[in-house]
Amino acid sequence: VCTNIIHLRQRKLKYYTGNYDQYVKTREELEENQMKRYNWEQDQIAHMKNYIARLGHGSAKLARQAQSKEKTLQKMVRCADKYTLTHTHCSWSHLIYKNVEFGIDMDTRSTLLKLLMGELLPTDGMIRKHSHVKIGRYHQHLTEQLELDLSPLEYMMKCFPEIKEKEEIRKIIGRYGLTGKQQVSPIRNLSDGQKCRMCFAWLAWQNPHMLFLDEPTNYLDIETIDALAEAINEFEGGMMLVSHAFRLIPQVTQEIWVCEKQTITKWNGDILTYKEHLKSKIDKQTHDI
Repeated sequence: VCTNIIHLRQRKLKYYTGNYDQYVKTREELEENQMKRYNWEQDQIAHMKNYIARLGHGSAKLARQAQSKEKTLQKMVRCADKYTLTHTHCSWSHLIYKNVEFGIDMDTRSTLLKLLMGELLPTDGMIRKHSHVKIGRYHQHLTEQLELDLSPLEYMMKCFPEIKEKEEIRKIIGRYGLTGKQQVSPIRNLSDGQKCRMCFAWLAWQNPHMLFLDEPTNYLDIETIDALAEAINEFEGGMMLVSHAFRLIPQVTQEIWVCEKQTITKWNGDILTYKEHLKSKIDKQTHDI
């Protein structure tokens, strides 16, 4: 629904037209061009330094030329500093599972995950889980289990006492977007989105074989949802995802299966075309009424 986007960065506002996807594409193109210009300027600066070094050992005339070039070099360095970019990459650890096998029944989504986690007992049949499989679960209320009086740094140190170095834990949390004062402030002072990032850092460091993600996009901004999609696609372990987020689903699904009236059929298209199909179906029913 966006038609205009304003990006605040380094105390400056930059204006973009179009929706969010167009903004991301345009910004990436601008940053790519900016980086090319930065690399070109670095080459020019290195060339200038070598030139000045050669002139500085010559005659008085050459020394004056060297001083003039030195002023030009200082301006180039100040200008080049404005084009420095910071690239952030978010990813899960590479996890591998072997010989993990399970069956699923047609049931409600959250109940299904609770059955697989052993929080509920089946009324019929059985659930068998490999004794050594390690499951990491993210759910909507996970942030409520954080110890709010502790800082993210203290909480991670408490959860993972085997990590002795504070700097190592700082790096772990930092990969998930919590930096600076956020790492040492009480968790209760974090926003809901930052608490979710804290949970992702805690979950990933457990090194699970399988991930159960129950509505993981709640409280996440668009960039974090896209980073989560990238992480899900890179994850090599088992994965069960429950989500209604149309920002996330098209990025991580490969096949669509429709469960309706006790039958299961494969949908020849993506989730967005299926959504349009449902909309047309509802519109027709409303018109018939």
